[in-house]
Amino acid sequence: DERIVFEITHGRDLPNVRADKQQLETVFMNLVTNARDAVLMSGRGKGSVTVRTKRATTQDVRTALKGLSIADIEDCDWAMISVTDTGTGMSQDIATKIFEPFFTTKLTGTGVGLAVVRETVRSHGGAVRVGVSSSGRGARFEIDLPAAT
Repeated sequence: DERIVFEITHGRDLPNVRADKQQLETVFMNLVTNARDAVLMSGRGKGSVTVRTKRATTQDVRTALKGLSIADIEDCDWAMISVTDTGTGMSQDIATKIFEPFFTTKLTGTGVGLAVVRETVRSHGGAVRVGVSSSGRGARFEIDLPAAT
């Protein structure tokens, strides 16, 4: 949509990850489409969606996942990917439910997109979370994927 500025910022020296390309394409299409929809629903008439990648350490990932029940964090390099929008954002109550199957905040849709995102990322040894969100101020989703060894 021409009302949305789309930006991609790649970090340097990113590690390779072992992943199914088609599955990860589905993950990112879900996140970017949701971000686009949130911007359009904000009523501001324009906004932005930004995808960023960066290299991370195991400690970076442990710090980011603090408070989440993640079993084992592999001791390796990590790729961190974020999708940030300037859309409607969400309350803390909504943020705790968004990865549940069939939960949706949209008038149309199945509510399975973010559940699929979570399970796909987990199947690749990674984690996904809402990095930051507040009603009316946009949201950031963050994905951590372990480097291939």
